[in-house]
Amino acid sequence: MTNWDQISKNAIARYDARYRELGKNIRTLGWGSVGQQHLRFSQILQSGSLRGKTVLDIGCGFGDLLSFLQREETGISSYTGWDINENFKNMNFGCHIGAVASLNKSKRNICYTIKIKTKSEYLCHK
Repeated sequence: MTNWDQISKNAIARYDARYRELGKNIRTLGWGSVGQQHLRFSQILQSGSLRGKTVLDIGCGFGDLLSFLQREETGISSYTGWDINENFKNMNFGCHIGAVASLNKSKRNICYTIKIKTKSEYLCHK
């Protein structure tokens, strides 16, 4: 098993345990609050206009970024959510499950790739 495989396995186990305990809850994903999550998401909007852009959300969790982008009327042309955790595949927004390396070649015209680390990820993966 490679180091990357072990890191992935540990991440899946951590989010599985949180999901079993908390279900679909902001804390399952490592966010302290919805406000904290929205503050991070709003930073994306300050990087430039997303109007007409294609967004790939790596580590999409429950698809909260998509909901935020829609609520803010950003005008993105398309969104793809990607996560390694099977628990998130039926969250009704079309999250793809698997390693990011397995992304379909048709998705390679992505304009913005977004991976936002939560405080807990910084603490766990120094």
